[in-house]
Amino acid sequence: MKNWLMIFNFVALCCLLVMLTTFYIQLETATTEYDTDRLSKAIEYSGEMAFHYSLASVNSELSYQDMNQTTLSPNLCLPAFEEMMCMNYNMSLYEDNLKYIEDSIATAILATNDGYYITLMSEVNETGEAHSNTFEFNWSPKLPYTIKTFDDNDKLASEIAVCLGSEKWIRVNANTMAMTSGTAYADIGSIKTTPSEGGVPSQSMSLSKETVSRAINTRITNAITQNIDAIAELRSDKDYTVYIPSAQTSSGLNKIDSPSLILIMKDVDFSGQAKVRNAQISGLKVIKKVHVIGYLDSNNKKKYCYESQIEDSNLVQLQAVAYFGSVEEAAKAGYTPDYNYIFNKIDTTYKTQ
Repeated sequence: MKNWLMIFNFVALCCLLVMLTTFYIQLETATTEYDTDRLSKAIEYSGEMAFHYSLASVNSELSYQDMNQTTLSPNLCLPAFEEMMCMNYNMSLYEDNLKYIEDSIATAILATNDGYYITLMSEVNETGEAHSNTFEFNWSPKLPYTIKTFDDNDKLASEIAVCLGSEKWIRVNANTMAMTSGTAYADIGSIKTTPSEGGVPSQSMSLSKETVSRAINTRITNAITQNIDAIAELRSDKDYTVYIPSAQTSSGLNKIDSPSLILIMKDVDFSGQAKVRNAQISGLKVIKKVHVIGYLDSNNKKKYCYESQIEDSNLVQLQAVAYFGSVEEAAKAGYTPDYNYIFNKIDTTYKTQ
């Protein structure tokens, strides 16, 4: 009888251990998921604040109807991000805490219409020595989006500065430093953007919106990857490999086609058990503002819908068109939703001029 009692107690003890282990694993998983979600939201909110200040520091009245007039400034971008991250984690806004957040930023890039800013580690020379081995996080000067061209001898012929959302360009001759400019890629003509390889001459090509967009995005991606490694090396990080996932879209590209902010974090040990690689990127961009349009339909009744929901405005007798910032404003003005169009897809893509 005693043997059976011992066996029963042993089995009960094993069941208890299994239950406690299962509970502990579930608790750890729940804690990790919570900390990861919290970190993801903190980065998201802080990124929005940083992006807001990069816009507000230039022009807070901009309605973003013309993307080519949208400008960004990096002056208040990082301080706003650092302060919001501190507040999200109940950290006081002391210099040490702000520096602690800054040291967790792998890199950040602010892409504007005519160039981009990227974070760099610059040397602080307070003692007058040639190499102080002290570095601080700063924004680079604005770097232009450029495309190199080569002559028939595979020597650098010129560099062409291009823009997002516009066909404006400036060309600088590599030999004479003479500058020419234009407002259409067709004015440039045929160019060689790569030298010959292995005795095989490269093909000439004409610039287009697609090739320019690809060149800009390649330049930004390379700048981010190289900068992450360079900054981590100066900080003496043991593991400075950060993987940037490429999201697949309908076009096969995860493009930057309007003014944008990309910020990548790593080693955020203040976030508990969060899986940093699942919540380390904050990315925002400016999109075309979608207005609500009010008009008189064929029955002379006041109706409203969003811009772009009516694909062909010629099919509708749009009369007395008015623009509103929201459906509430349209309703207050006496307009009612047009159910023929209000459920159509809203197009917020960045339309080039």
